[in-house]
Amino acid sequence: MTKRIFTYGVLCTLSFAACSCNGNNDKKNDEATSATTTSSTDKYEKKRKEGIDFVASGDQPTWEMDIDLQKAIWFTTLEENVTALNTPVPEAVKNGDTTIYKATVDAGSIKVVIINQPCINSASGEVFDHTVEVQTSGKVFKGCGKYLN
Repeated sequence: MTKRIFTYGVLCTLSFAACSCNGNNDKKNDEATSATTTSSTDKYEKKRKEGIDFVASGDQPTWEMDIDLQKAIWFTTLEENVTALNTPVPEAVKNGDTTIYKATVDAGSIKVVIINQPCINSASGEVFDHTVEVQTSGKVFKGCGKYLN
């Protein structure tokens, strides 16, 4: 009988310890997610204050794009043989749920297709309102984006 009580006590202690560990991990995961969300929110708020109207990004390869509807499109990537572009913003061509921007400058041309369709960034897991495709330097970059203003 004493052996059963001892065994039961050990099992309860181990179960409690396991539950406590999972709770701590959940708390740590929640804190990390909250920090990432806050960091993203701060980044987007800063861009919004700078006049950026739309942001987009993607991975494989990594790229980023900002659009200030009054000034320019800024596109950058880590991909080799792709020129970073800074173009004036052309008029938007709208077709249903799709908006297309095209621009050509001395450094090259760019076509931005923004589709009003939810998108999840595969690297960060962040959810965006729009699916984005950027064509430049003979390559296609796919990712997600959202309007800030």
